[in-house]
Amino acid sequence: MKIVAITAQILIGVTLLWLGLNRLLHLTADLPLRCIAQQSIAAIFLSRYIALLFALQLLGSLLLLVGRWKVLALVLLGPIALNIVFFHVFIGRGSLILALLLALVESLAIWTCRRFFRSKLTLISDGHV
Repeated sequence: MKIVAITAQILIGVTLLWLGLNRLLHLTADLPLRCIAQQSIAAIFLSRYIALLFALQLLGSLLLLVGRWKVLALVLLGPIALNIVFFHVFIGRGSLILALLLALVESLAIWTCRRFFRSKLTLISDGHV
């Protein structure tokens, strides 16, 4: 199980590091988006929100690749991966399979660290926040 956890960490780290650097440094050409995806992406890129999102994505992926503060990295990258999946499910279905694969690998990495998240999840289920 340890090999699976390390593999999941590396896959998530490399994927999100590449996506973050790609967007910040424009390493590859942008693919044309169809329908409502263009409007939503344009609105997000006109705001400062996207810089914070990519900075957190780069920070989380670097922490995950270095191997230090793995739980913090997963806490940072979990909502980002969920946002990517929701975007591909509801707006742009171009790379839905890759987004679902990212969510699966992220879930696997969180599952391997479940002992750190267990106390938070039991507080939520008991009604305490």
